[in-house]
Amino acid sequence: MPNDQSSATLPIPQPLRVVVGVCLFAGFLCFTVAVGIHNLLNGVSLIASCLWLLLVGAMIVSCCREHGIKPLFTNILGTVTRRHFAWAYPTAANQIEIRFGYEIFGRRHFYLAIPTTRIEEVHWRTGQASDQLGRDVGDWSVALWYAHGDSAKTADRLKKWPNWKTAAQAVYIVGPQGPKEKTAALGHRFLHFLCQSGVCLVQGADDSTFIRQPVVINPSASSAASPAT
Repeated sequence: MPNDQSSATLPIPQPLRVVVGVCLFAGFLCFTVAVGIHNLLNGVSLIASCLWLLLVGAMIVSCCREHGIKPLFTNILGTVTRRHFAWAYPTAANQIEIRFGYEIFGRRHFYLAIPTTRIEEVHWRTGQASDQLGRDVGDWSVALWYAHGDSAKTADRLKKWPNWKTAAQAVYIVGPQGPKEKTAALGHRFLHFLCQSGVCLVQGADDSTFIRQPVVINPSASSAASPAT
């Protein structure tokens, strides 16, 4: 895999508080698992230790089945570094992919790759906490909507929910949650990065919604181009 540093890259740093929190939680989890194994080997608190180890093991197996082993550990490794980014990657087919990932130990790892032709919309909104409380609690985030390209998934969604307008789309949250001002600044930087990568979105319903420019067909031009009968 080429590591073309000259390609457009948008740094999206992971907040330090998130990295510290994840490291503390991981340390606590490892410590309790080690204590559980130690207790089993020494015949102490057998029932409690077995239940805890079974619970942790069941959670790991469930996550591996749902996400796959490699994606799961890619996601876990990404939580302990701040060096997250979006990268405009030129593919062998002379197209551009927007790759979201992180760098650690001098290597890049990726969560998701989206061809620029599938990007539909970018917007930033408040999260569930603000919606439930009815006020802005600073949980804004930037969302990227794109066509997932899975016709079977779309058909299954429409079968269950016939009125689902975005059944053919998926969403990826770009960067961390935060107050409106910081999130809007990230949103505009991301829009500029997309424009540099060949995807120039236009403002939609409001100043925090940007959509792909609709293609307008001129009927008169089409008629003029049609051969006479």
